Amino acid sequence: MRHVDLDLLRTFLAVVETGSFAAAAEQLGCTQPAVSLQIKRLETMFDQELIERARPARATEPGQTVLGYARRMLRLNDELLDRFAPSQQGIVLRVGIPSDFSVAMLPMALSRFAQAEPNVVLDLQSELSHNLLEGLKAGKFDMIVAMTPERVSDNAVKTWNERLVWVAPPNLKPGGESVLPLVCYPEGCVYRARILKRLAEEGLNWRIVMTSPSFTSVTDAVRSGLGAAAFAETTAPADLRVERRKPWPDLGMVSVGLFRHPDGLNGAGQRLADHLLDSLDRIEQKLSA
Repeated sequence: MRHVDLDLLRTFLAVVETGSFAAAAEQLGCTQPAVSLQIKRLETMFDQELIERARPARATEPGQTVLGYARRMLRLNDELLDRFAPSQQGIVLRVGIPSDFSVAMLPMALSRFAQAEPNVVLDLQSELSHNLLEGLKAGKFDMIVAMTPERVSDNAVKTWNERLVWVAPPNLKPGGESVLPLVCYPEGCVYRARILKRLAEEGLNWRIVMTSPSFTSVTDAVRSGLGAAAFAETTAPADLRVERRKPWPDLGMVSVGLFRHPDGLNGAGQRLADHLLDSLDRIEQKLSA
């Protein structure tokens, strides 16, 4: 009877998520040659190259298909074992996430997670990314979603790139003698720093008319016509006008990551990470449709 060895899938997942064979070996507590051998066995089974041997290591197109099945199969395996494990009552997962990503990614992920993990308590905090990254280093979180100006892979379960886009009320445009009103997150926000940098490079006039740490407050301010703001494209509300072309300055890309505590994640934490990544995949598919 043919079957897929779950240990091979777990190794494959570790290589893709860490971006290297060496980091996967460290995470799994084995040698790098052992990791290479397991990946080779998996590739032989499917007669496909599943990993691009590059830096960082990435899943090939067939590997992306295997990756989706691997996450689901390992999640089901862990859920089954936990059903018969001693009670997990009282397990607390400390999760940090920027306000806009909490609106975009969390509802679907938390609904599915709560059904599968009724005994796990989520301690959820919304903060600016630099505060979340510092909190993770200090041991205040088990898992965070955070943005970085550059790609950062330390303790990352997954990193991806997000395009920043403007959202603005109708008839509001930068340029000329007019002063562009801005609605921003507080100082320290990656979005805010990028906005001000690009406006200065283009020689455009601006003034900040409102700051708030709340995604809802910022989007409500844009809806009311108070000013323009910027978000990652996957988090921009569907009812707001998105600007990507001149005279609006190109805001470029930022790196976003799902980061874990340096000591790793327990089973429930890994399953929550899987649900968050599933939500991200669904959002990206919707945008590309």
